[in-house]
Amino acid sequence: MVVRLTRQQKLELASQGFVIEELAEWPEKATYYKPNGEAMPNLPADAWSMKRYLQRGFTLTPPLLPPLKVRKKKKEM
Repeated sequence: MVVRLTRQQKLELASQGFVIEELAEWPEKATYYKPNGEAMPNLPADAWSMKRYLQRGFTLTPPLLPPLKVRKKKKEM
């Protein structure tokens, strides 16, 4: 969705301290990794998105070792 501001709107926002800049190119993309090592390529790498992915346990580098799977022992009767 493209949003275009009129000159009047830009002046009003500028008077309130906002800066309006046109994007020259699309935001950067990155490959995030899930804790199990699965790669998730081409996800946004802007500060807001990166913060959210990192809070959810994703990393920017693959894990060194895969997580250990712990099996529960069956009770013997």
